[in-house]
Amino acid sequence: LGSPALAADLPIKAPSLRPAFDWSGFYIGAHTGYSRGSSSAVLTDPLAVSTNSVISGVIGGVQGGYNVQLPSGLLLGVEVDLTFPNYFTSNTIISTLTGARSDVFNQLDYVGTVRGRLGYASGPWLLYATGGFAFAGERFVNTPDLGPDQKVINVRPGWVAGAGVEYAFAPHWTVRLEY
Repeated sequence: LGSPALAADLPIKAPSLRPAFDWSGFYIGAHTGYSRGSSSAVLTDPLAVSTNSVISGVIGGVQGGYNVQLPSGLLLGVEVDLTFPNYFTSNTIISTLTGARSDVFNQLDYVGTVRGRLGYASGPWLLYATGGFAFAGERFVNTPDLGPDQKVINVRPGWVAGAGVEYAFAPHWTVRLEY
């Protein structure tokens, strides 16, 4: 007669290995940063005086997206963001034009993107390239010497490309540097 089998004698299945951090899923967040750019006006009126502007200052906004991390570490994702200037004159006025009877300025209201992300994730680190559609909301305001202001609001389309590095310092928190 054999001895009775005990639970400790049964083979144990090893648990499956899971990545230390999984970048897959939906996310939302906020961002802040610094922007800098320059602008110059092309004029057809020889009597008007324009200024070359340097645009700089703190910006901030929101973003959201979805990522899929493959077992190889390859990451595929999509992200949408909307960014706003701080509304100080140095950060919103793109160009000004002073004419004989009016002042015109071009102001930036917001900037947004819809981008794809392609990257490589290794634990809490993610390196990625990004690119896609960009848009900016701007307004032109003409302030004549007499009469009410005249406003024209435009949405300008464009493109965006960049790269970044992101680090997950807690289960649901990351920090990134993106250009």
